[in-house]
Amino acid sequence: LVVSAAGRHWAIDVTSSPRLHDGDSRGLRAIAPLPGLTRRTLVYAGSRAAETADGIEVLPFGEFATTLGAGLEALARAPSPRRKG
Repeated sequence: LVVSAAGRHWAIDVTSSPRLHDGDSRGLRAIAPLPGLTRRTLVYAGSRAAETADGIEVLPFGEFATTLGAGLEALARAPSPRRKG
């Protein structure tokens, strides 16, 4: 799923697994070169939020739902809160 607003894109992928596997973020890695892509998020059935070495935000379903509730437009333009400087 790609959410777009004002020329910016947020790529979201979802897995029902409570454990992450290498292939779970394959699509998010493939879309990384998309111009205007500001955020990539993998949503899963686990309980820990994290970020991969290449900047993919990993969120449990509950945390993602809370994040989504904050507003799609704001989220599409905001950088990942876990991004390391």
